[in-house]
Amino acid sequence: MSDKLPKTFGKCPICGEEKTVAREAMKDEPSAAKGIYVSLRKEFAPILSASMLSSPMIKGILSHFDVCFKCGMEYCTKAEIASFPANTMPPIGGKAKN
Repeated sequence: MSDKLPKTFGKCPICGEEKTVAREAMKDEPSAAKGIYVSLRKEFAPILSASMLSSPMIKGILSHFDVCFKCGMEYCTKAEIASFPANTMPPIGGKAKN
């Protein structure tokens, strides 16, 4: 298992199921964008330093959450480093725009 980001958690930590609600709902959807990581919820935690406060791009950790298709447990399915334009960023600790 990798100790670096991006890190994907491929199985439910409770029951071991690999299927999630969002992935199952979108797997046969023709309008779904290819190459986009699908999850029910995303949260962005900025990595801020004094030099970044006026930056046009804000770097942070983007965590993806989904629900286990078998037992219903919500869990983090992926964590990655991401950058967003400062003018589109949600409040610190808030949900990222999908």
